[in-house]
Amino acid sequence: MDKSVSSHSDKGATLLIAISAALYGLLAYFGTQLMHAQLSIENMLFWRFLIAGVWMIAFSLLQNIKQEIKILPAFRHVFPIFLLGGLCYSGSCGFYFLATRYMETGLAMVVFFSYPIIVAFFAIALDRRSITVSLMIALLIMLFGLWLLKGQNTQTLSVLGVMYAILAAASYAMYVFGTRWTANTMSSGMSTIIVCLGCACTFLILTLIRHTLVIPQGWHDWIYALALGILATAIPIQLMLEGLKRVSALRASVLSSLEPLVTVAMGIAFLGETISVMQTLGCFLILSSALTIQLQGLPFKFRSAERG
Repeated sequence: MDKSVSSHSDKGATLLIAISAALYGLLAYFGTQLMHAQLSIENMLFWRFLIAGVWMIAFSLLQNIKQEIKILPAFRHVFPIFLLGGLCYSGSCGFYFLATRYMETGLAMVVFFSYPIIVAFFAIALDRRSITVSLMIALLIMLFGLWLLKGQNTQTLSVLGVMYAILAAASYAMYVFGTRWTANTMSSGMSTIIVCLGCACTFLILTLIRHTLVIPQGWHDWIYALALGILATAIPIQLMLEGLKRVSALRASVLSSLEPLVTVAMGIAFLGETISVMQTLGCFLILSSALTIQLQGLPFKFRSAERG
């Protein structure tokens, strides 16, 4: 009886994580719609993280999480997470949407998902881990996948777009690697709220510097902004955190590969994007190489609750 209950619980948690990854895949669509409405990248991302942060704070208050609300974390724990989110995590988001200006949203997300390999090299450089044969094979597979991704003739990718996508992956890898020192200082829910607020502050500063701060105009822009902040950011984070209570980080990392697949599908279906057979093969190789690294055991604590 206990085994059947446990199995049912695992299936439910797996479903939560799969839904989370699929909702993350909507991120590029909603963000692109706001950019089409003449919101700058930094302005769009400011509203994304502000709305997500407010939603999660309100949700936490309604759920009466006394450990997180009544006992606030110390500043010495808050500041590193705030800084990590405000610099590295916001960098990954900004670079990703810069990449989408030069290439398809789905292909940019596939390149972004090469971040586990970058994290592995951080571990080699900073933790003096040895370079394994499987890591080198995964790197070669990823490079071959990128070569296929560049396409031919009219479907050739912009080199600048690919570079921005790689910078997004590198920024996220720095964020993931940095969470090793902050992961145990407070709960995942509280740290996620702080990361969102840190990103909101970063993008607010950028909008003020560039004089691009505007309020979404019209009900349709607000629908996209709310969907971006809640449906494609806050709710996926909450579902992922809930699923991780009963499912291993390894399984969650594998399920997270649904995100780029959904992003590709949304781009083709609603944004008029195209992808060739060779580029499809390149996507498969890049995702396979990233999963190979994760299946071997990550050199860091899995942090896919906040992503994209």
